[in-house]
Amino acid sequence: MRGTVLLSLVLALVMGLAVCGMHYTGMKAAIMRHDAALPAQVVGLSPEILAYVIFLVTLVILSLASLLGGNRQAIAIRRTV
Repeated sequence: MRGTVLLSLVLALVMGLAVCGMHYTGMKAAIMRHDAALPAQVVGLSPEILAYVIFLVTLVILSLASLLGGNRQAIAIRRTV
């Protein structure tokens, strides 16, 4: 059990570093230039709507993870008894 937890922590750290590495690689590869002659274009959602969408999606994901994770733990407990 302890080895599994340690392995999970190490793998989580590796995945976190991989995500950060991909982010910074992509940001380094991006070229962004400001041209004052071009008009400002507003494309996308307003910040308020975007915040609500992100909140709702996060709430759904966390709810599903909580429900499914709790069920998995209950099944594991039943198997050991």
